[in-house]
Amino acid sequence: MNLFSSSKKAKNTQSLATIPTEKKELACCPPEKTGSKKHDSHETTKITAKFDCGFPNKLFIRGEGIEGLSWDKGTLMNCTKNDEWSWETDKHFKNGKFKILVNDVQYETGENHTTNSGKSINITPRF
Repeated sequence: MNLFSSSKKAKNTQSLATIPTEKKELACCPPEKTGSKKHDSHETTKITAKFDCGFPNKLFIRGEGIEGLSWDKGTLMNCTKNDEWSWETDKHFKNGKFKILVNDVQYETGENHTTNSGKSINITPRF
């Protein structure tokens, strides 16, 4: 008798392609979740001030009702162009108020600006 051949025929003739297999998950990877994903983030609020304050001056923003802003101390805005400054937040808020200042000293004229989270505001402050 040859070790590599069998005198008996296999009774199970089911092909390997049709044999159900268990899906194994890797220990390092959690199973995939199905269904809709719920995001707990808010849209970004962007405030853009169009004003050339001249080098080396800088624009600041102060306000209330928006996390990160206060009337006591300004937050430096990002200079995106020679005459454009922006500030962004992803925090949720309603009815936030703000004003733009040159060098955190000189307030812009006029009323406070108001906005809600998720908005993009473009302003041209007057000093």
